Amino acid sequence: MQTVQFSGMIEQSFTIHEFTLDKKAEWLEIQIEFHIKKWQHVFLWDPNDRLRWQYVNVHAPKTIILHSDDKLSDYSTLPGELPQGTWKLEVLVEPDHLPVQHQINLKAGVGSYSPINEWTNDAKQYWADVDGKAPMQANLFSMEQVKRKEAAWYRGDFHTHTVLTDGKMTVQQGMMQAKKQNLDFFVATDHNLLPTMWVEDEDVLVIPGIEITSSKGHFNALGLTSWVDWRPTHHDGGMESEQGMNRVISEVRDHGALFSVNHPMLTPYAWLFMDTKLSDLDSFEVWNDPTFPDNRKATEEALVLWNELWNDGYCVCGIGGSDSHMLPTESYVQGGPPSLIGDPATYVYSPELSAKAILQSVKERKVYVTRGPVIEQVVEINNEQFLIGSDVSAIIDEEQEVTVHFKVTIQGMSAGTLYWIENGEIVEQQSIDGSSEYESSTQWKTGEFVWRRVEIRDEKGELMAFTNPVFSGQKAPSIEKWGELLTKAGLA
Repeated sequence: MQTVQFSGMIEQSFTIHEFTLDKKAEWLEIQIEFHIKKWQHVFLWDPNDRLRWQYVNVHAPKTIILHSDDKLSDYSTLPGELPQGTWKLEVLVEPDHLPVQHQINLKAGVGSYSPINEWTNDAKQYWADVDGKAPMQANLFSMEQVKRKEAAWYRGDFHTHTVLTDGKMTVQQGMMQAKKQNLDFFVATDHNLLPTMWVEDEDVLVIPGIEITSSKGHFNALGLTSWVDWRPTHHDGGMESEQGMNRVISEVRDHGALFSVNHPMLTPYAWLFMDTKLSDLDSFEVWNDPTFPDNRKATEEALVLWNELWNDGYCVCGIGGSDSHMLPTESYVQGGPPSLIGDPATYVYSPELSAKAILQSVKERKVYVTRGPVIEQVVEINNEQFLIGSDVSAIIDEEQEVTVHFKVTIQGMSAGTLYWIENGEIVEQQSIDGSSEYESSTQWKTGEFVWRRVEIRDEKGELMAFTNPVFSGQKAPSIEKWGELLTKAGLA
């Protein structure tokens, strides 16, 4: 057995420890301790420049096993052969959190190793191994794998967390809660950590992702299967500089993932990168955890921003995210409602339940978000029917002026108000009185850019659901960057 220890006071934001594996090893045990929990990041690199372990020091376990056998390797590790040679441990600490005392103990050996984390024995789906592209790739995850084959409105959540970073639920508890909430899918988006495996479930689809978490804003990379270097130590400043963040966003999209800004107006986590290109936005988290006290104001401002995006010609999909960090028995307010995965729920109309199909439907805006009401919306034009999010330009262009008939069916809500919002303005409102069907008609003309969506609010005016717009035409944008959007929306 080989053993190595590193300890002492870290005085700099970036520290590298090197050690050598000079004998055959089948497993590597890492015990890590910081005297304070301050979001320290740790990376383990092997001699082939593969990222073998990612760690965020908040709620993550203090002992980790990297094993050549994937069934014995812990979450957040890249299992597989442990090559002999020089390995590197990188420690990232935010400048404001220096200095910090730490100790890292390493043991490497062969033969049997008893799992010490309760979830090591979870039945897992394995997404990555050392045969993937360096530095880390979820090469075993199939975007095409189908959980269900029928076209349907699938209920999901695009923003979730676990104890692997700062959430309080284990991966297994998160899955159990997702099933209790009747979710068909969710995206695993722990902070700055690309998932390499997850707990297996025959019904619930889990899509890999990551929440890139900087001091100037957070975004989700939905469907990301390749590690992107977000580190501030990158020569362009990584996620802490405008140039670096633009590169990170570009690489995320190049890898086929969706770029989605999270809680854009929620202080102190609001998006502050003023040079972000609006054309890069694939989706937009309009509604973040409704139980978090500051999110009522932040969500209303996000709706204003989203309206402004659409009015300027950016047909960006609006989604929701529970941003679930808490145990289901906990609340942000004493005696208040619990913060739960799937609240709000984001429904996606998809031809099947697969990662590829779900993400493609998000691109096509076939989405509505809700805290309870179940919505069915049909748009009828000249006896043809269209779904939420549809571009109806082709049929509008066939005639000079067309009647567009909207029909919305609402289940699970007996009182409140339905608002018809066209080009950012309320053009009609109807009382929800217990009946299930509500209708509205309008005239759209060839060549004009126009869009309409629905908001549903309760008797106190609290948001309960919204749909993505149906629209016709195109508009050349007048603004290009995030800072311009804030200014135009009056939120700078």
